[in-house]
Amino acid sequence: MVDPNIKNELTTSYEGGFDLNLFNNRLALNFTYYHASTKNQILSVAIPTSTTFSSRRINAGEIQNKGVEIMLSGTPVRTSSGFAWESTFNFSRNRNMVVSLVEGSDTYVLAQDRGVSVVAEPGKPFGQIKGVKMVWIRDAEGNRLIDPNTGLPIRSSQVKIHDLGNALPDWLGGFANTFTWKGFRLYALIDISQGGKVFSQSVREEVLYGTTKKTLPGREGDYVADGVLAQVDASGNLIYTDDFTALGTGVKNTIPVRAQDYWNEVALDKETFVSAELLNDLSYIAMREISLSWTLPGKWLEKTFVRQATVGAYGRNLFYFQRKTDGFSPEACSFNVHNSSLGIESTSLPMMRTIGVNISLGF
Repeated sequence: MVDPNIKNELTTSYEGGFDLNLFNNRLALNFTYYHASTKNQILSVAIPTSTTFSSRRINAGEIQNKGVEIMLSGTPVRTSSGFAWESTFNFSRNRNMVVSLVEGSDTYVLAQDRGVSVVAEPGKPFGQIKGVKMVWIRDAEGNRLIDPNTGLPIRSSQVKIHDLGNALPDWLGGFANTFTWKGFRLYALIDISQGGKVFSQSVREEVLYGTTKKTLPGREGDYVADGVLAQVDASGNLIYTDDFTALGTGVKNTIPVRAQDYWNEVALDKETFVSAELLNDLSYIAMREISLSWTLPGKWLEKTFVRQATVGAYGRNLFYFQRKTDGFSPEACSFNVHNSSLGIESTSLPMMRTIGVNISLGF
C-alpha cells in the first residue's frame, strides 16, 4: 500500500580530502573523509492482513554514515631496461549509526530467519544481529558453566533475545600490483575484508548431522567442554540467580564427555540450539585475481593485417590467505545487496573459481 503523502529520501553530506603526489609522481596519496545523514528513509512496515495488504511504505528514521577512504599508489621500481613495478593499496572504513526510526518504534527488522533477526535500533549501528534462541548459562563473571554431574555445558531452557554482533565489516581494502617488462604484464589483486558477523543456517544443519569440521575433535576419544564447573545444592541442582545466570565454582572443567553429547547441547534439533554457536566471522583475505599477458613485438606483425596482438592467462577467486567462515564463502554474504539477506547465510553457493586464457587482436 503506497502512502500518497510519502516524501523522497533526503541525504545531506559533506566531504573533504587531498591528493598528494611526490617524487615526480612516483608516489601518490589520496585521502577523503565524508559524513552523510539520510532522513525520510522509505521503509516497508507490516500492517494487518485484514486490509488485504501485507505492508505499506512509510517515511521513517535517520541514519548517519561517516568514514575515510585512503588510496596509496606508487612505482617502487622502474629501470632503464623497461622493467616497472606499480603498486596500489586502498583502504576504506565506514561507521554508521541509526539516529531515529518511525515514531513509536524502537526496532525495525531488516531480516529474520530461524534463530536470528537482523535489526536497526536507534543509538546502534545499522545491521545488528540478534539471537532469538537459547544461550549458555554463565556465572556473574561471564564464564560458561558446566554441569558437574554430566560434564556438559548448560543450555538455557528458554529463549533470550541477545546481541550477537554486527553484519557490516569494520574495514575493506585491496592490494594490487602490476609488473611489466618487454611486453609482458603480470597483475595480481588481493581483496581484503575485516570484521562483520553472519549467522549461518548452513552450519546449523552441519552441526545437527555432524558434517562440519568443528564437530571432529573428540570423535576418537573424549571431548572436554571449555568452561567452569557450576555450583549445585544438596540435591545436585544448579543455584540460579536469574533465568540465565547461576553460581559457579571458578574451577576449570576437566570432565570428559562424548563429542556427540556435547554437540547435542549446542544444537539438539532445528528449533533448539544456542544461537551464538552458529555465528561466523566474515573476515577474509582473498587472492582475487592473477593474470599474465604478453603483447607480441610489433615487428612480428608488420606483414600482417593485425596491428596488435596480446595473449594471456588469468585466474579469479583462486584461494584465501585468511578465511574464518565454516564451510561457505564469506563473500556469499558480503555480496548481498538487500537488507532481507544482510547478516544471514543459508545454503549459499561457493564462489566460483575461474581460470582461462584470452587473445586480444587489434586491427
